[in-house]
Amino acid sequence: MELRISIDRTSDVPVYRQLADRVVALVRAGELAPGTRLPGERELAADLGTARGTVQKALSELTRRGVVESVHGSGTYVTGHAEAAPVGTVRIAGIDCNPEALSIFAHQFRDVPHVAFSPVALDDVRAGTADLQALSGSDLLLTTTTHEAELRRLVPALAARILPAAVSPSRRTVVEMARIPHGAAVGIVCRSERFRRIIESQLGALGDEPSDFDFLAEDTLVRDGVRTPNADRRLEAFLSRLSVVVVPPDSVLDPEDPALAPVLSRFLSRGGRVVPFEYQIERGSLVHLEEAVERILSRGQEPEREESRLGGSPEA
Repeated sequence: MELRISIDRTSDVPVYRQLADRVVALVRAGELAPGTRLPGERELAADLGTARGTVQKALSELTRRGVVESVHGSGTYVTGHAEAAPVGTVRIAGIDCNPEALSIFAHQFRDVPHVAFSPVALDDVRAGTADLQALSGSDLLLTTTTHEAELRRLVPALAARILPAAVSPSRRTVVEMARIPHGAAVGIVCRSERFRRIIESQLGALGDEPSDFDFLAEDTLVRDGVRTPNADRRLEAFLSRLSVVVVPPDSVLDPEDPALAPVLSRFLSRGGRVVPFEYQIERGSLVHLEEAVERILSRGQEPEREESRLGGSPEA
């Protein structure tokens, strides 16, 4: 059989976890009935364009959670027991309009105990292509204060689980951006137009106009994890007219990339600066979120009862 599974290569969520979570969602939706035999490891790896070891890790996770069982010499079968997450874990779906913010949020939650974070594109929710079964399996839906009202309209049945958070540049980013001289040649490298506008807004607060900033989309350098043809020349031409380039923390400007590293090194050697734009949940909002997580864990409380609003200032 063919599984309707897609993998987000730009996500910070490991591929094996995305695969396991999608199988759980299909089981919960009734699209994978108990007793259904899953495709073999080689076939699944080929279909997804990933390593066989990644598929094995996903199947091991599903077996541990009791969702599937392996029959020696026969294959892997669905048991029908689709737990949303291991006991003692709160599942948080982060919903935002740009992939950079989702990636940064994922970094913030990566080492938080008892929390499993999954990014969801707001555009997918708007278009009706988001996995509503996976969303309904989340204990909390985290979004920014800017998108709270819209998200409540889009998923009214899950509105009580929505917790809005204030987000802003990190202190380090504010300090680094304040050091940019007025009138400096500044460029931006990121994935989405929306995140570009957020960075431009912050730079504009320093007195420069958005028209003063150059922009290079990341997918002109790396697309689906693969470097594009002539990416080094394209980056060289872009950086040649700049003194500062602002990038998200997980930028494709990787100093270890064998093709792009020499270009970046030349830029830095002539006095160029790379400023990471760290966009994060404000501390006040994070504290309220942690409290909500603790209440769910300690009381076994249903997520629908979590109605409190996260504090902080509106999204930039």
